Amino acid sequence: MLALLLACPPAEEPDAPVAEDKCPHVAMDQLAGRWIKVQGNQGDHTHRVQVNQHGSAYEGWFVNGSFAKLSMAGVLRETDLQLTQVLSAEDEAAWKAGNKDRVRLYLEPYKQRCALRVVEARLKWAEGGETEVQVGSGYQEYLQFPEGTELTFRPCDEPLFIGDAAANEAASAKQIEAGMPVASFGEAVPSALWTEAAADGDPACSYSFDAYFDDQPVADARGLPAGAVADGKRTWSYAWNAPYSGNHILEMYRYRQCGEGERELLAVACADGVLQ
Repeated sequence: MLALLLACPPAEEPDAPVAEDKCPHVAMDQLAGRWIKVQGNQGDHTHRVQVNQHGSAYEGWFVNGSFAKLSMAGVLRETDLQLTQVLSAEDEAAWKAGNKDRVRLYLEPYKQRCALRVVEARLKWAEGGETEVQVGSGYQEYLQFPEGTELTFRPCDEPLFIGDAAANEAASAKQIEAGMPVASFGEAVPSALWTEAAADGDPACSYSFDAYFDDQPVADARGLPAGAVADGKRTWSYAWNAPYSGNHILEMYRYRQCGEGERELLAVACADGVLQ
């Protein structure tokens, strides 16, 4: 009997079945990508965030209810990703003077609803330190941005001049002095900017742009060629179909393509202004 027991060890307990992960795309190592705020069954396209991951470093772009797009610096913590608005030197001085708020987000995977739970806060500066004030009373839910829907996320790099300011480079200085761009609406609102051709790159490469109106791509306005180079300056111009008044954002994504290579994004030029 002893020999029989030694020859036949007791059967091991079977492993417990592993629960299926119904939303593997929602996880601490899957935060990179585009996300949109949802309320009930409706997406709110005016609130959206893109998380960019570069190795172990994170950054983001946040649209928080207007056409403005904010650059965000990321810190990956144990259970969430903290994104804090990056300020220019001028804006940081205004913030520390109490004349400007700073935006902060906390993004946390929420498996129960296959979503991100997002807390939005405003940072205020007082007595040599920051104070955090939560926006709203609780978490907001963000889902992955739907495939096939194209909206812009990237903050602007440079001004796009519209209306009379698009007539020539000298006239553009008036728009900078005035602050918010203003132009007359219509079926052909002029826009332009001028760049140093040498800074754009090799003259043997081709230069083109894509146009976006109110964050959405303009039909038949992809890969449009930049203008000729004169006196070392390259002109980028486009006439916008904007037949109604109000606050609008006009965006020009400028590209360089060398040979058969991919198009490289040079910069995003924007006019966030009023058409009247």
